[in-house]
Amino acid sequence: PRKLCEQLWKYASEKQGSKLMEGKVKLAITDESTNAIKGVCLEDGTSLEADILVVACGPWSHQALQTWFPNIATSTFPDITGVKCHSMLVKPDTTFSQAVFFESDGALGDGDLEVYPRPDGDCYVNGFQGDEVIVDEEPGEEEVEQEYIDKLKRAMDVTSTALGGLQPHTVQACYWPETGDGLPIIGNIPNHPGAFIATGHSVWGILQGPSTGKAVAELLMNGSSACLDLSPFDPLRFQRYRFI
Repeated sequence: PRKLCEQLWKYASEKQGSKLMEGKVKLAITDESTNAIKGVCLEDGTSLEADILVVACGPWSHQALQTWFPNIATSTFPDITGVKCHSMLVKPDTTFSQAVFFESDGALGDGDLEVYPRPDGDCYVNGFQGDEVIVDEEPGEEEVEQEYIDKLKRAMDVTSTALGGLQPHTVQACYWPETGDGLPIIGNIPNHPGAFIATGHSVWGILQGPSTGKAVAELLMNGSSACLDLSPFDPLRFQRYRFI
């Protein structure tokens, strides 16, 4: 996803004149009478004026909503959780061209294995996800748990003569987001004009991210999306029923 994001941002900055400002949002600044977005306050004390704020923080959207909008009704959204998954990069002698998905039925242990070859010769290997939790690790600071890396290495030994025995040159871990009904949450944040959310794509975030971005851009600019029907992803759907 890094290369995809870098290319998208390169286009936005070079062709559209967009400007990137990095910082950690501490609080959304809202109008006292209408709750409309007026800007954000960053952790370093900087305040930025804005009339639109999009919460698109993946599995960290739960914390963002609670922190940025302390007065939002907790019943508006169910918990936005995260599932931790480990991955590693290995470089075989041969450059592969086909992604492979192994459904082990227990033969590889308590999970499955996925292998994605990259044009630079690396193979991205992942699988063996953890439990669904409220994420408390900070983005970019996810702990790599060696037991999961060992599971991936053992699975490579079983499934591939080309990958078996290779030592990874990179190991990492991250989370994908989950929602109460398994569908993304995309739309207006209730009772906060100018505030929007786009998250909860589970394992399909990279695939669905660009189309979600286009739909949200249309929603922000025109008040509705022409390219995608967003009604199934309406945040208000969680006020209509409770999860048990």
